[in-house]
Formats: sequence, structure tokens, C-alpha cells
Amino acid sequence: AKKLDAITSIIRSILRLKYLPYKRFEKIVCKLRHAAIGLPAGKGLYAPFNRTIAIHPSKVNMGKNGIVRAALQDWLRLLADMRARPLRMSMNWWDKQSRTWVTWMPRR
Repeated sequence: AKKLDAITSIIRSILRLKYLPYKRFEKIVCKLRHAAIGLPAGKGLYAPFNRTIAIHPSKVNMGKNGIVRAALQDWLRLLADMRARPLRMSMNWWDKQSRTWVTWMPRR
């Protein structure tokens, strides 16, 4: 929950800006990629980030109708949803000897 709160506060501070330095933009995109490991729906929100990274501007425009701003607002909604419903990660694998699926879940 601490990481989600930190990323959420960073995104909210970014949304108040008109322009964002490229280095800071890269850092937040990396944090969002790491957060998306537990959230498959977040992968579709990378398209605006990938387009901006391909251009590599010195400043990222955060206009009211910009696609980067819209993607960051969508991420805020997804992160709020993640905070409301935390996941327990599990690992599944096929055991050849017993010929069954084995599930391992970490302790809380």
C-alpha cells in the first residue's frame, strides 16, 4: 500500500504541471511498468507512454486534452482499484510425478 500511495501522489503532482521533464517522465513510466506486474489491464495503457518515449522530447506536454494526461488519469483509477482489492500472488506449476497442478501461495 505504501508504494501505491507513493505512485499515486507522484501522478497527482504530475497532473498539476503543464510540462514534465523527460527524465521525470521516464521514472514514473518505469514505476508504472513495475506496478503492472500484478495488473494485466495496465499493459494497454502504455501506448501513449511508448509513443512519447519514441519521440524522446526534452519536455512532455501535459495539456488538458493530451493522451499522456488521460493515460495517467486512467492509471490513478487503476491504482485506486488495486488499493481497494489487494491481490495475493500465487505460483502454479505442473508436477510431473503426481501429474497434478501445484499451487504455492505466500504467507501473509
